[in-house]
Amino acid sequence: MSEAAFSIHRSQSGVLDLSGILGFTTVGSAYLEVKQILIETRAITVLNLAGLRSTDSAGLACLLAWRAEAQQRGRQLELRGLPDNARALAQVCEVEGLLTQPGLNGRSV
Repeated sequence: MSEAAFSIHRSQSGVLDLSGILGFTTVGSAYLEVKQILIETRAITVLNLAGLRSTDSAGLACLLAWRAEAQQRGRQLELRGLPDNARALAQVCEVEGLLTQPGLNGRSV
């Protein structure tokens, strides 16, 4: 995997495993790929972020956009395994609540 590589793997029913770097160099294609999967299948309810090595402000914006996309479609999208650097960046940007707010079914993500 190259330094800028980002990959998506459907690991189990309803889960997309994201790995690599979600940042300025990868966010454009990553956003479109996950958005298309969300459009095509209602089965995806979890993004497993534990495999992300790094994210930056562009990656953070992408995570927020995926959640918004799911919510616009009347669905909950749980963000699981948020990396520490993404959580810290979300705190600094005062948007952590948007990543951790309860989903549509009342569960905290």
